[in-house]
Amino acid sequence: VPGRVPAPWSRVAGQEFLAQVQALGLRSFLQQEGGLVQVKDFLPMDLAQEMLEMLKDLAQDEWYLSENQSSVDAEHRFWRYEGQKLDKVKSIMQELDPKLHPRLQGAKYESGGKITLHNDALRWVVRPDECSDQYPAGTTVYRKVALIYYLTQDWRPE
Repeated sequence: VPGRVPAPWSRVAGQEFLAQVQALGLRSFLQQEGGLVQVKDFLPMDLAQEMLEMLKDLAQDEWYLSENQSSVDAEHRFWRYEGQKLDKVKSIMQELDPKLHPRLQGAKYESGGKITLHNDALRWVVRPDECSDQYPAGTTVYRKVALIYYLTQDWRPE
């Protein structure tokens, strides 16, 4: 696109990303790339479509409104889903670095939805419904990697 400034981060295809992560490890690959990588087509298309349809079909009472709770929060308003219907994707992401404790949620932005620039650093205590042998319930964990996967079909910038 004429006049468009190139992104100041790496862009890789899904298969190339997976090969690099397998060869170097997730953290080493991220460090090599300056900490930020845009991956196109990370999930197989059939699984991405399945997850998109699942999220579209969720009942409204399965979504939780996330919005400012205090003055230190980033200004935001969106709906999030944190249920087990995302477990297929969660297991794929867990394979990127089995030592990490994944916390995965779906999100949707409706009219008036937004999130402003923010720091993704996060600390939380592992709940009984998300515990494992490596991370028992009650363990305090700190976000080390943030992954954002967009399932928006036919997205346009306008």
